[in-house]
Amino acid sequence: MLLAGYAYADWTTRLGPRRQALAHVVLLAGSLAFLPILASSGWKPQGNEQPITRILLLLAATIGLPYFLLSTTTPLLQAWYWRRFQSAVPYRLFALSNLASLLALLGFPLLLEPAFDLGQLGWRLVAPLRRVRVLCAALGLTSAGKAAPPPAEATSASPPFAHGPAPVARPGRKWAR
Repeated sequence: MLLAGYAYADWTTRLGPRRQALAHVVLLAGSLAFLPILASSGWKPQGNEQPITRILLLLAATIGLPYFLLSTTTPLLQAWYWRRFQSAVPYRLFALSNLASLLALLGFPLLLEPAFDLGQLGWRLVAPLRRVRVLCAALGLTSAGKAAPPPAEATSASPPFAHGPAPVARPGRKWAR
């Protein structure tokens, strides 16, 4: 799902700002139907059957679309940031995203999992996920309407992070590839 989310983010940057934002808003709205992310007991294996197929179907049915859209957040926000502020490099957003992911990976099993059962966790995650979707939709629609004019030396409409390695900071110089 992560790879599919990245491919979707790359593909939608070719649609143009308005169509990209509208397509993403429609998917974000559709993903709200999958909340809360709670599986019924009917999905659990019932005996000596192989659970792999059932587990994969459970994951696809419950968190498939929400995770797919969550995986698109960082690349899309970077593209929207670049579209709006073409003189600024959006890589610090990627570093911030990685830091937040690390904190969530450490905090969930240490703080949330011991304090709540699965039902409570499922319902407690609904409000933050809805806020993320609303904020992402608002940013996408705002970005579509306020694109900065391309700089004179630009030769491509795609952001610099879409292809090739990340820029390297060198002392005494601006960002260089």
